Amino acid sequence: METNNKKVTLTLGIISVVTLLLAVVGMTYAYFAANVTGNDKASSVNINTAKLASVNFTDGAQIFQGNILPGYKTSKAFNVATTGGNTVDTSYKVFIYWKNSGITDIKYTLTKGGTPVVSKPINTVQTTYQKTEISEGVFSPNAGAQTHNYNFTLDFPETGSDQNSQQGKSFDAYLQVELSTGGTTVYYNRENPTGTNVMPTLGVTLGNAILASNTVKNVENDSMFAHIAPADKSENGLWKEARAGKTEGDKPTYFFRGSVQNNYVSFAGKMWRIVRINEDGTVKLILGGNGTEDGYIDSATHVWNPSRDQATYVNYVGSTAKTDIDAWYNNNITGVNNSKVATWNVCNDKSGTTDSYGARTRLYTNKMPQFKCPNASDNVAAKGGLLTADEVAYAGGVFVSNSPDYYLYDNAKRSGAAGFWWVSSPYFFDGSAYVFVVNGLDYPGYLADDNVDYPVGLRAVISLASDTLTVSGNGTQASPYTI
Repeated sequence: METNNKKVTLTLGIISVVTLLLAVVGMTYAYFAANVTGNDKASSVNINTAKLASVNFTDGAQIFQGNILPGYKTSKAFNVATTGGNTVDTSYKVFIYWKNSGITDIKYTLTKGGTPVVSKPINTVQTTYQKTEISEGVFSPNAGAQTHNYNFTLDFPETGSDQNSQQGKSFDAYLQVELSTGGTTVYYNRENPTGTNVMPTLGVTLGNAILASNTVKNVENDSMFAHIAPADKSENGLWKEARAGKTEGDKPTYFFRGSVQNNYVSFAGKMWRIVRINEDGTVKLILGGNGTEDGYIDSATHVWNPSRDQATYVNYVGSTAKTDIDAWYNNNITGVNNSKVATWNVCNDKSGTTDSYGARTRLYTNKMPQFKCPNASDNVAAKGGLLTADEVAYAGGVFVSNSPDYYLYDNAKRSGAAGFWWVSSPYFFDGSAYVFVVNGLDYPGYLADDNVDYPVGLRAVISLASDTLTVSGNGTQASPYTI
């Protein structure tokens, strides 16, 4: 880069303090050089800034805490490294971009190389992002490779006094690196790991927005899955499933249940409903409707398979349903929108026997759904897919029961065969192959099964990447989370 300045400033922004810790993120930076030209009798002087090797966040680039409670404390280790080569001081500043919904006892501490740098409260209400400088560092010239190690701690201690007014609040921010040189600032973050000179839109990941906007209830046992999501609304809301054997890798997943009205997402020009935050932090959506359109991919009906006289016809791979979902996805989720969708596993669970595949036993016999796909070999990697029958049960459906009071019925109110829609779980084979379906208007929300050659509707399902940002909205139909 050409500049007349002999000092180049690197700015490190820490933006985001709130609860989910994401995976290790490393950002690699290019070599920056500046040339300073003397008078007409002088030779050109090359002044090199540091070769910036990386800015690394040990547990990922984000700390997020919603519904924060007294006693909460978390730390984020990060470092700024250079391979050397600079002939002048290269300075940088550490910032935090933050919002606070009303936590008055919260404070932060920053250490560098184990030595305290600063410890201050950050306790005023901020509804828009506030930028606060918290430290400054310098890479010395002609010193070779250097690494500065930091630890940032956020602390909301129990004070022994009444802190009820602070419970359920949130602290929100974003991690960012800013390089200022020659009057231009280049921003580095997870959306732009190679840098951009345009200030990025500050938002919050969709998963974190969901957690911050809901009080999470824990699933203790399977008793509520023996009945539909009740009309008294007592089970409405966001639930956490973290019981052993119920989820992939025994990692927690968060799912919506009942007649919730704050799980709408606007994405790729369409309205969706949030089903759950998956175990890996991605967010599963099912095609919904916005009042003028319903939650089906088109007005047609679709067989699962044209034939039904073999057990293999319950397979998702090779099915007409998969072919039609894939075609719909490829035609509707393109370009940058496609890059925001994660590849995920559609569970076509064929555990058990052909007399009663796994989902039939769990949902018809035992009323004990699970998110975990019993056999890894039954997972089908895809970007567009279908819900499992178990996910319908978690949402509020029960086998052979009308379920008019849960959100999966809201946008599926067609009548007749067109009102049914396929899910990915095989039911059984008794000379004819059967797969689970959910019904629309005639039997509202009714979880049942049908022959694979019966033509019904399709509702597409996708999973947005875990770092997908929502920049506006509160999840209601009038103001959906906007991606």
